[in-house]
Amino acid sequence: MAQSQVPFTYLNDGQEIINHLSDKRFGTYLQRAGFNKDYAFELYLYNARLAKAFLFPLQILEVTVRNTINELLIQKFGENYFFNQDFIDILNEYSEGSLKKAISRAKTNKNCDIVSTLTFDFWSNLFRDEYDRPLWQINLHSIFPKHISRKDIKTELESLNHLRNRIAHHEPILDLNLSNLYSRLLNFLDMISENIRKWVQHYGTVNEMLRTKPSSKGGKGPLFQDRCDSNFHIISENLSINQLPQKAFLLYKKDEIESVFEKSDIALYVLALSNEDCELIVDLNDIKIEDVLASLRLKSNFQICGGNESFAISNQLFKSERVKFLVVCDKSDVIGIIKKSHRRY
Repeated sequence: MAQSQVPFTYLNDGQEIINHLSDKRFGTYLQRAGFNKDYAFELYLYNARLAKAFLFPLQILEVTVRNTINELLIQKFGENYFFNQDFIDILNEYSEGSLKKAISRAKTNKNCDIVSTLTFDFWSNLFRDEYDRPLWQINLHSIFPKHISRKDIKTELESLNHLRNRIAHHEPILDLNLSNLYSRLLNFLDMISENIRKWVQHYGTVNEMLRTKPSSKGGKGPLFQDRCDSNFHIISENLSINQLPQKAFLLYKKDEIESVFEKSDIALYVLALSNEDCELIVDLNDIKIEDVLASLRLKSNFQICGGNESFAISNQLFKSERVKFLVVCDKSDVIGIIKKSHRRY
């Protein structure tokens, strides 16, 4: 689900959309938004982005868990273990019923077809207490690390399956600790295969989507306050360059902020002082910041923006050739700097 940078116009205050979603469904978001309808729509879209982002890691979790268990059961009961009475006798009534449904729906009676038809509930339920003695007391640590117990696996899979089911049924997931669940999902994959975990972590977008949380104050996340760099210092007097603090960004201010610059700008200025023979003798005490800014034309090279404004508008602000930095403020206080990228990828 792509994030549009163009605002959407809600006709009739969005009521037609709400009617199709249902008052009950939308009401969950409306209540969470403090009955701010615009914010409720943003939360609905945020929930949808997160649900989509979780599809890939949850898919890999389900496939790897069922394949790992399937390989173990083949070793223990044979490839056609679904029809092996020794295996069937282990199952509780619920699991046996799930197995029968899967067999009836499968294209063939081959192992691969039945495995792909069984639900994640079936596989995760195999870690319930009643399966401890017949399945896991001997076999657990042949497929999972020794430091984890069957109960731990059961707890993790129940939580992750709960998330999966809410997403599958298009239910809100914003009340869940999604950052924690994603970490637990990655940790579980790591127990099966470190390489699988790294692959999912590399291509997953959950953390990126978590940073798009909308603000109740109107901006679509991420906000400028989420992305700005706080490693800056405001210079309120005309210091010499050897007096500058060790900060990534420096703001030159008289009555108001006049410029944002970096130590690299000073280096360019100093190098420009060398003679035709590339010789340079300079007393740093004699070089004033005002001279550097004037020489390199660094005055008014920034745009002030609010911390609660959406980071999505940064591209628009940086379109101006003049603007090299965004100065992010909370009310009248500067809270951070965002530097214009020298290249778009």
